[in-house]
Amino acid sequence: MCPVCSVITQTNHSCGHQVRRYLCKAKICLFFKHRVEDFHMATFVYRTDSRERCEYCEIKHDASEMGLRGAEKWDFIKSEYERGSEVWAVEKAKIAIAAAEESQKDVDSTKIEELNNKARREIKWYLRNRCFSKNDKALLLKTILQVPECLDRKALVEYFGSYAVYDQREKVWKGMPLNERNTLLNIARRAGFMNALETAFKIQKPDDAE
Repeated sequence: MCPVCSVITQTNHSCGHQVRRYLCKAKICLFFKHRVEDFHMATFVYRTDSRERCEYCEIKHDASEMGLRGAEKWDFIKSEYERGSEVWAVEKAKIAIAAAEESQKDVDSTKIEELNNKARREIKWYLRNRCFSKNDKALLLKTILQVPECLDRKALVEYFGSYAVYDQREKVWKGMPLNERNTLLNIARRAGFMNALETAFKIQKPDDAE
């Protein structure tokens, strides 16, 4: 768990509003360990809720149902919204996103190379020590696919793929179950990296494997 990086939900509600809320600290961090001012990222979980309004619109709907009008209505909406959970989560999300964006400014080529190498080390570490299940590997891949554009996403996806099928303890290619493979490929496909990941799965031994 990274004490700095955050997970943000971005939800499209039935009312037409798109709301970003703070969810939790990031379970996976490709730049661990770092301070708030150091390069880091906020990762997004994208959701669509076609049945529920956002909290603000739900309160506004309740006010109308209660027959409130004019200043009384808007005072009620403001009061209820400020007491709800959404306002806190939205403000915390804004702070987390702003901090991540600020940390990514003015990154030179030397720093980019350093960050790419650090991400590779973390990917390798997670696949050896933490990411054993399909869900954990999917979370790691989704995190890789959201690294800032200044980093080499394609190379990191390929690196992930080469180690996802390699047993670092036994030092042999192990492959993976078909359903797990298909899940990861589908995630990569949506980001435009399916071919890169599929090719990486065929690598018998990563170039830097011990």
